[in-house]
Amino acid sequence: MFKKKAIVLLSSLFVMLSLASCYNQYGFVVTLEQLEQEAKEFGGGVNAISAGTNRSFAITADGGLWAWGYNSYYQLGDGTSVHRTRPTRIMDDVIAVSSSSFHGGTTAITSDGGLWTWGMIPIERLADGTVMDTLQRTDVPVRAMNDIIYVSAGAGHIMAINTDGELWTWGANANGRLGDGTTTHQYIPIHIMNDVVAVSAGGSHSMAIMANGELWGWGGNRYGQLGDGTTINQYLPIHIKDNIVAVSTGQAHTIAITVDGELWAWGLNRAGQLGDGTTINHYRPIKILDDVIDISVGNLHSAAITSDGILWMWGIDSRGQLGRGDSDDVSELQLDPVGIMENIVSVSVGHSHTMAITANGELWAWGSNFEGTLGDGTISLLRDRPVRVK
Repeated sequence: MFKKKAIVLLSSLFVMLSLASCYNQYGFVVTLEQLEQEAKEFGGGVNAISAGTNRSFAITADGGLWAWGYNSYYQLGDGTSVHRTRPTRIMDDVIAVSSSSFHGGTTAITSDGGLWTWGMIPIERLADGTVMDTLQRTDVPVRAMNDIIYVSAGAGHIMAINTDGELWTWGANANGRLGDGTTTHQYIPIHIMNDVVAVSAGGSHSMAIMANGELWGWGGNRYGQLGDGTTINQYLPIHIKDNIVAVSTGQAHTIAITVDGELWAWGLNRAGQLGDGTTINHYRPIKILDDVIDISVGNLHSAAITSDGILWMWGIDSRGQLGRGDSDDVSELQLDPVGIMENIVSVSVGHSHTMAITANGELWAWGSNFEGTLGDGTISLLRDRPVRVK
C-alpha cells in the first residue's frame, strides 16, 4: 500500500490465481506442492513490505511492523545495532512503511496518522514540538508528524502527504530534490504542493502524483530521470505526464503506470533497468508493458506485477536480485522483463534484493543476503531464487 517507491495499488485488478508457482525463463522451478510444504504463517500473513539497503520490513495482518537485516546504524529501529537474520517485531498499529533503498533511514505511519522515523535520517518536528537541526541517529522510532497518510523515504530526504493532500519534504537537498527552489538542506518539513495523492523519493530526484493524475517531478536530472527531455536539474516541480496512478523512483530512473495499465520508464539505463531491451538512457518516457498493477524499482533493477498476478523483473542481477535462478551467471544484465513468480499481489525492490507477497499473504525474498537481509535465518552470500521468509 505505502512503500519507498510510492505505489497506488489497484486492488480491484488483482487476480487471485489458484496455482502458486515460481518460474524463470528456463521454465517452472518450484511446484505447488513445494510451496505448500514450505509455507508457514508469518504473523497471520503479510500486508505490506519495504526493501531498503541490506534491510527489510514487513507489516503483518495484525498491524505489527517487523524488521531484519543490517543494523549498524540503527536502521531496524529495535533499540540495538545488532544485525537480525530473522524478522523482529518493532512496532504495533502500523499501516505503512518506507525504507530507503539508498543510504537513508526508515519511516512508518501508524493507524492514528502518526509518522515515525528512525535510523540515520533527519529528525524533523518531534511530538513535543522540538526541532532538530542536525542529522540524527535514533535507535528506536520517534514520532515526527501527525495526520500523515502517505510517505516515501529517499536518499537522505523524505516526502510525506497529510490528510489535506499537502506534500511536505525535508532532509538533504542536493540537486533540488526537496522541490522548494533551493539546494538548502531542510531539517523541518516544508510545504511543496497541494492535492497530492502519491509520491516517490529517489536517489536524487522526486516524483508526485496529483489528484487529477498529473505526474510532477523535480531534483537531479543528469540521466534524464525526470523525463522532461533534458538533463537539466529542476529545483521546482515541473509537469511530466498525465493519467498516472503509480510511480516508483530508483537511483536515477523512474517508472510509472497510467490509468489504463501501461508501464512507462525513463532515465538511466546502463544495466537495462528500463526494460526496453537496450542499455540506452531515455530522457522521455517510453512504453514497456501493458496490464500492470504494481511496480517497484531500486538501485539498478526494476519489477512490475501484471493483472494476471505475474511478477516481471529486469535490470542488473549481480546479487541474484532478479530471482532468475541462474547462479552461474548472476552478473548478466536482463534487458527486458522476465517472468519470475505467479500469484503475486505486491513487490518491493531494494538496493540489491527483492521481496514479494503472494495472494495468500506469504512473503518471499531473494538477492543479496548481507547480514540476514532476506530474513531466512542465514547469512548466505545471496539467493538467486525466491525463498520463503520464515
